[in-house]
Amino acid sequence: MEETLNNWLCKVCGKPDNKGKFCSRCGAPEGTWNCLACGQEGNTGKFCPKCGAPEGTWVCSACGTSGNTGKFCPKCGEGRPAPGTATGLEHESATSKSSAGPAAMGDTIAAAPERIDPTVPTAPETSGTTAPKGDTPPSAPMSKQTKLILALIAVVAVAYWSFGMVTEKLYESKEKEFLAIMTDSKALFASLDALSGDAAADEAKAAGDGMEEVAERLGKLREEVAGKTPPEKWKDRHEKFLAALEKNQTLFARSAALLQSTEYVFDLETRDKFTALQRDFSAAWAAANTASTGLDVGGQEVANVFSYPAAKEQMRSYVQKKLAFDERYVIEKRQEYRERHEAEQRALLEKKEVVFLVGSVWKEGQDLLLRGKFYNGTGDVVTSIKDMLLDVTLLRFDREIESFIDFLQEENITNMNLPPGQFSFTATLRLVGKAPAEDFNNYTINAHKIRWGVRRAVQR
Repeated sequence: MEETLNNWLCKVCGKPDNKGKFCSRCGAPEGTWNCLACGQEGNTGKFCPKCGAPEGTWVCSACGTSGNTGKFCPKCGEGRPAPGTATGLEHESATSKSSAGPAAMGDTIAAAPERIDPTVPTAPETSGTTAPKGDTPPSAPMSKQTKLILALIAVVAVAYWSFGMVTEKLYESKEKEFLAIMTDSKALFASLDALSGDAAADEAKAAGDGMEEVAERLGKLREEVAGKTPPEKWKDRHEKFLAALEKNQTLFARSAALLQSTEYVFDLETRDKFTALQRDFSAAWAAANTASTGLDVGGQEVANVFSYPAAKEQMRSYVQKKLAFDERYVIEKRQEYRERHEAEQRALLEKKEVVFLVGSVWKEGQDLLLRGKFYNGTGDVVTSIKDMLLDVTLLRFDREIESFIDFLQEENITNMNLPPGQFSFTATLRLVGKAPAEDFNNYTINAHKIRWGVRRAVQR
């Protein structure tokens, strides 16, 4: 609608159909406007004399975008501020209704309305905040500081809401990652059913490495979750989530330790070590099962994606297979070593020289002790043993742990009277400082270049 002198729209409060030079609602002079950007009032030009903002432009109180001209902020969608106050509108509505409508029952009408003579000139209208008689006084304009505070509150509120939404999304993503890890790990425990019990087999090594990798992934995830501040409503859930991550990380670490134990169980020492690993696994399983039972993360219960009872049974089955495999292996290996040792000794008896047949080897402190007998393969009577060179290899089953060659062993045994083709008394050789740090249960020893003394036989 085109604005005329006798019918104009107030640019301050939005009141239409004004007749005089001043707005009948807020008292603003015709043509003046208030800056929506800085709050400057009574502007008459096209630009605000205080901040330079064009007439009609506004600053979004939610996101701070300036220069807006439409009804909504093009950046965040916040609505344009109203041109007038709600209080002024309500007051005008109430005034109009009471002046134009009939009197309520019981009201007393004191006198008839005063007649106005159109020929008598009226008093000049004044500018400022004085409104014509009967009009509502103008509302106090909002100060720039108040607007700034409200804008900051709105920005903080939006930022807090956005931060909360982002935090929840990040937290939910970590829960889904945990569920994915636990879901994938089911296949690891299921693979134990196909293992033979040989811890040195490639399949067992792959399973052990897989358990270790899962433990590392859970540990990394736990560090990430522990470093985040959970949403307020998830604090209790946060603590339970952390506990489940920690206990399951330990479970997979203990599982890896069991599978990566390649030591054959063949004596009391090795059995005690392996039993300790089993106890560690059982304790870790119980803790993880307790921490995860009833725990809902990512919309699912952990126990529904990973079966703790099945995992326990699958590991128990593997342990039984390993113990049975180790028992068979040790029996077969000991038989193999015994047959090889006997073959070596038979070969020594074929030699036409003095040889040393080793019967047992052990360590005592830092020394290595060899016990055996000398055999006289010559035609002379041996009266003494002076020294020899020793080649020694010590093993734990087939794994070499120590070896040395041409070790000079001086004995100087003088009380011998060993006829040809006969064995001597049992002799113990002490190799000082040659004991290995690790225990062994297999060996090969070659005594060569033995120097001996003789009493030659007299031919008759």
